[in-house]
Amino acid sequence: MFEDNPKRKQIVYKLSFLPVALFFIWGAVGFYTFSSAPHFPEKSTGKTYGISYKSMDRYLTRTQYYLFVGLPLAGFLSIPLMIALTSPKLGLIKYSAPD
Repeated sequence: MFEDNPKRKQIVYKLSFLPVALFFIWGAVGFYTFSSAPHFPEKSTGKTYGISYKSMDRYLTRTQYYLFVGLPLAGFLSIPLMIALTSPKLGLIKYSAPD
């Protein structure tokens, strides 16, 4: 797949850490969020977005909710985006001809 272009191999290798990093960040956000989230909505702190966690409702702020839902989605979508960015047929990244 990359034998003809070592530069593409290097770019894909570096970009491949993005989904892994997003999933580690998601785990850290989830651990912190659910260890501090209340069981009942608190309008004073803005924790009104409900999410079910281990058969119990937890209430999060808007930012926490969108991070918890959006980070895995971004991780999954980063894989096809990485492939599309480095595809030689699309020509988004110009590769020099091997010497």
